[in-house]
Amino acid sequence: MKIHVAENVKKLDDPDFRNAEKAMIRAALKAREKARRFGHGIVVERDGKIMEIPVEEM
Repeated sequence: MKIHVAENVKKLDDPDFRNAEKAMIRAALKAREKARRFGHGIVVERDGKIMEIPVEEM
């Protein structure tokens, strides 16, 4: 896959991309907190298999 530098620089100026990483980290933390609160695990894909991992193991 060829990455074009101009496209990546353009994305940095886009407000939708500027704080995307921080937003994804916040969303992941909220998902873990909700799973812990309701007694569920987090669904992930590992080695091509979909599995539920207890929040305590993450």
